[in-house]
Amino acid sequence: MTSPSQSDVAGFQEQIEFQLYGAVAATRAVLPAMREAGAGTLLFTTGGGSVNPYPMLGNINAAGAAQLGDQSPQRARGQRGPGRPRRDQHLDRRRQPRRR
Repeated sequence: MTSPSQSDVAGFQEQIEFQLYGAVAATRAVLPAMREAGAGTLLFTTGGGSVNPYPMLGNINAAGAAQLGDQSPQRARGQRGPGRPRRDQHLDRRRQPRRR
């Protein structure tokens, strides 16, 4: 993890291979079967720095932004934090036995 002024080609290359090329390899592995089935979803995650860069994560921000590519109507992006989404909390309430 380096700032943009401290980043070099090797630092960018390492993150691009890890984040971008890993996503490409995973997609190539599953896409033929998804196309044959006519269904499926690809989910790519990146850090928030790919959209709103963090100064000390210059090389990681660049690799994450490369995953966003063309924002076609079939793609969505959003930031997620650690933990469970709030929208799932209603499921916990539904699973609890009702008091009578």
